[in-house]
Amino acid sequence: MSMVNLFVLFGLLMVVSVLFLWRRSRQKGTQATLKWELGKEVVVEYTPVFKVRDRVVQIKGIQSVSKNQIVQYAVIRKRWRLIPNYYGSYHIKGNYSKDRPFEHLFKFVPNGGGYQIEISHSGGVSQGELDVRGEKPAS
Repeated sequence: MSMVNLFVLFGLLMVVSVLFLWRRSRQKGTQATLKWELGKEVVVEYTPVFKVRDRVVQIKGIQSVSKNQIVQYAVIRKRWRLIPNYYGSYHIKGNYSKDRPFEHLFKFVPNGGGYQIEISHSGGVSQGELDVRGEKPAS
């Protein structure tokens, strides 16, 4: 085996190792938080990656929308070629504040890592904050 082949093999091993460690570092916890804003140019947002335990995902947040628009929150996991698998969605219409936040519990989500919440809307301008927990809510 020539020196060039050894360097290429070593470089490939380094790239694979870095990608593996980077992916694992993004999937440490069962919680994620996102401040989001959607409009004409940005029509979808994603939370940071989180893990699911106990087969549930709890979302809690606030939103401000124009003209009583609907915002969709969907649990996804991106797989092969970044194509998302959907594990449930929830539509929320209108405004919610810190005094009156919305909450929803997605059930029967398979345990594991690599999940995100996909946030999309029906038009106009909307913004909000979202807290996600990939485990059973505290009683």
